[in-house]
Amino acid sequence: DHRDLHKEYRRQRQMCIRDRISGFVTNRCHVAPDAKVQARGLYQAYLEWSWEMGRDAKGQRSFGMGLTKMGFQRRRRGRGYHWWIGIDLNSEDRTGFEF
Repeated sequence: DHRDLHKEYRRQRQMCIRDRISGFVTNRCHVAPDAKVQARGLYQAYLEWSWEMGRDAKGQRSFGMGLTKMGFQRRRRGRGYHWWIGIDLNSEDRTGFEF
């Protein structure tokens, strides 16, 4: 049925987004309960990684939804900045980004 096809398409699309984001997390991030990173810097690092890998980057909303589905939490902290909890960039990937 038409609705089942649409549902399957959406499921496959979400898996693709998660695979790309999990590749970034595996290669460029440190995952730990006490880790945290400013959302803007994490997304900028993801854009750079995507470009280096020759991949189309997902939009910021899809990126955030993918991280949430992977179990990370986004919080607003001091001065209105958004932070991701449970994830941080590897130290060698922090250069050039504001934190």
